[in-house]
Amino acid sequence: MVGKRFLAGALCAIAFGAANNGFAQGAATLVPKTENNISYVSGGVGKDEQELADAVGRYGYNVQLVFAEQTGNYLADVRVRIADAKGGVVLDAVSDGPMFLAKLPPGRYQVVAEVHGVSKSTSVNAGTGAKRVTMLWPPTG
Repeated sequence: MVGKRFLAGALCAIAFGAANNGFAQGAATLVPKTENNISYVSGGVGKDEQELADAVGRYGYNVQLVFAEQTGNYLADVRVRIADAKGGVVLDAVSDGPMFLAKLPPGRYQVVAEVHGVSKSTSVNAGTGAKRVTMLWPPTG
């Protein structure tokens, strides 16, 4: 019986260590992406959230979007389309996590975000300083 307990404990320790190692690798530094000369990053909570918050001030991202359910649960895999004042789409991307930052030229933009087939839209003025917009959806579950 001692052997079985030891084996079970050892397997749990290995699994826990592997999970922590995977988490540490997943929380690596965020890598900006570019579309139509617009830089953007997205990510989750925890270390990613801190890196995203730092990126706003340090790298000049002027639009910060946060995606969540009305219950407070964060959302990921959100399709984000940003159009300029003339209606031309300047950015069409999928957010990897609930936070999405973009570095847009100064101006007024229309943001349409879609998750689980439900779209929400808002307008944002990009300029100096970061504009934070939280977009909320009804609970999905």
